Amino acid sequence: MLLSLLAEFLSRLRSFFLPPCDSASNLSLDDGSMIASGVANIIVLADQLSLAETLQVIISKHGDIAASSKLQSNVTRSYYLESLAAVVMGLRTSGLKDLTKTRVAEMAAVVKDMESVKIEVSWLKKAVVELGEAVEYAGEYEAAKTEREACERDLVFLVYLFSLAFTFIYMAIFL
Repeated sequence: MLLSLLAEFLSRLRSFFLPPCDSASNLSLDDGSMIASGVANIIVLADQLSLAETLQVIISKHGDIAASSKLQSNVTRSYYLESLAAVVMGLRTSGLKDLTKTRVAEMAAVVKDMESVKIEVSWLKKAVVELGEAVEYAGEYEAAKTEREACERDLVFLVYLFSLAFTFIYMAIFL
């Protein structure tokens, strides 16, 4: 069943036709730069192929995770599995510093959705929970580091003021 879903997903990728690349048609990227629409379509296709590869790895490692799924439609099941593959791919390609609490919460929501339709994701749930804790601790560490740096600056300033006051007292007594 899961292999047929993967085959359907791959066939959808194969049927993805790139529109003719018109040099006048460009797309604007988030950073303000422009990219040819044909190149943008190739990037999207490469991303879809990466999702398919990730899904193949998931299937080979964890078996038919959708065997007991409540989903009746192959299209819907395929969409859910693509979403799952996107989460796994995001975890594989993101460093801890790149992740935010919001992004990890979104990943956790996808995992919860998978559980609600009986797709077996316990292996991923544990990792996402641990990742959420790591992101939270990393945030706390950065906050503590910033606070420590502020305290060190204050301490240096107090030492400077103390030495300045000591100099004035010394000058008042001995001069």
